[in-house]
Amino acid sequence: MTTESKKLPLIDSDVHNSVAADELLPFLSNYWRDVVRRSGPGIPPTVYSSPVGVLREDARPEPPLFPASGPATSSFNGLHPKSNFLAFADASDLARKASVTASSSALPAAHVIDGVTRDLKATFGRWSSDSAHRWESASLPATLALEWPAPVAIKEVHVTFDTHHFEKELVLSLSDHLTSKAAPRSPQPETVKAYRLLLDGHVISEVTDNYLRKRIHSLAFPVTGRKLELEVTATHGAPTARVYEVRAY
Repeated sequence: MTTESKKLPLIDSDVHNSVAADELLPFLSNYWRDVVRRSGPGIPPTVYSSPVGVLREDARPEPPLFPASGPATSSFNGLHPKSNFLAFADASDLARKASVTASSSALPAAHVIDGVTRDLKATFGRWSSDSAHRWESASLPATLALEWPAPVAIKEVHVTFDTHHFEKELVLSLSDHLTSKAAPRSPQPETVKAYRLLLDGHVISEVTDNYLRKRIHSLAFPVTGRKLELEVTATHGAPTARVYEVRAY
């Protein structure tokens, strides 16, 4: 028996990350912000050499970014101001076709299917829409519901919670006084701890001690129904439930 090899059209490419120092500042602690302001980010130069030049001039973004760090003329500032360029789009995600409601809302339930899994703060740059992208309940317990006009078969459910990223410094220290403030070694208070997933009222998954930002629930076999519910019963301390995204496949 012979096997006929099939040639695939492939393009080998890479992108060299490059970021302006001021764009790093919102993600750094006060100490490192001062270091960057005084001395720069300390990114080493390229160690390669070539008589014709290593860095491609046809892929030079706007200064101060380096060649080969993005398409020509590209930069964060080149994006349309207030654009949500981080939005996730997947045609196979059933959640995008559902109507979303909640038992209570301090922030809209529909945020869980808008494709953005973090709040876009003004300090991130000109491209940021300075907007929230999570559902937040008004109290606990709380239920988020996705409903379809006709039954759908679901094999996998993704849920993204809030771990309070970009909100506070998580500094590791031998000092109990410091670590007790940010609790870097323990689940964050805003993170959902206990929840259930229900399809047409039947429990398909249950978690009692979650501390992760994202959970993927893969079912043993597809289940069919019209209404998927996320029932949150407890967090690690916060009085409300916070969920950034729900996907269903």
